[in-house]
Amino acid sequence: MNAQATDLQITHFGPRLEGPPVVSVLMITYNHEAYIREAIESVFAQVTTFPIELVIGEDCSTDGTRRVIEHVCVNATIFVKLITSGNNVGMHANLQRCMKACVGEFVAMLEGDDYWIDALKLENQTSFLKENENTTMIFHQAILFYDAERLLRTGLTPGGSVVPVGVSEKIVFSDIVEGKFHVPTASTIFRREVIQNIPDWIAELPFCDIVLLLMAANRGEVHFIEKPMSIYRITNEGASAKFDYVIEKINTIKMLRKFRNFANLENRKMVEIGIYEAFFLCASNLEAAGRYAELENFLKEQMLHEMFSEKFRITTLKWCVRICFPRTYRVARWLIN
Repeated sequence: MNAQATDLQITHFGPRLEGPPVVSVLMITYNHEAYIREAIESVFAQVTTFPIELVIGEDCSTDGTRRVIEHVCVNATIFVKLITSGNNVGMHANLQRCMKACVGEFVAMLEGDDYWIDALKLENQTSFLKENENTTMIFHQAILFYDAERLLRTGLTPGGSVVPVGVSEKIVFSDIVEGKFHVPTASTIFRREVIQNIPDWIAELPFCDIVLLLMAANRGEVHFIEKPMSIYRITNEGASAKFDYVIEKINTIKMLRKFRNFANLENRKMVEIGIYEAFFLCASNLEAAGRYAELENFLKEQMLHEMFSEKFRITTLKWCVRICFPRTYRVARWLIN
């Protein structure tokens, strides 16, 4: 990922650290004027036996986000780095420049519209990582919170729903590939080594949180705490509010295709199975919805990219014949039966 460094500015707040922090809290934000104070103050409220730093990437918001950050951080009780620039660089480049600025042994994620609700969150998660050297990432449950406008539109309650549920304490790599549960970004903390060699292709994807999870699971164990310690806010403007099943599956295929060569040999086969399953679900959904033109284009594109297994080739070919040449397909089925 090539982060734009044009006019990069780093402003420091709070007491300087005598040495490197144990945990770097990474917070990217854009147009979060209404929420950023709560996010920052939830970091200041953390009670730890070790030093922490807060790295904020403010990506030239068009509202008053930066003004609020500067106002809140004037009285910061921990060391804060505010990273800005003269132009908007986009979510991925903003994330990458913040990753480079993190120097802690562990990195905890918290986006500017979410916040933590447990003062011992970092203490407990960090203690687990220190005691379990094979664990590269640990995450916990979060409480869903819908903003006022979305509440009026959907009739949902402000909060109470907890995600994820029904998840084992130790996460299996295949469960991540198959997307069996959602991992709230604000719940994650991982070893900094996970992001030290982050691939450039992550900038080509519409999301990166699942990639970080896969990278962590590819290097070691991922564990789950069944306790809600953060708020996952659903806003009309946020990425979490915009969801299309087909697009989500197409993006999953693109992401897994990129990650396949990055995965170790043991996990690569699981990635290939994940691509096949995402392909099948996407194609089935398009066909069921009668979106045949989109399905035809989707199948043609996949035939060009995914030729790693006989099973995939045969399935894709059958689908192409059925959609593009339905009469031929019906005759062939009649002859076979």
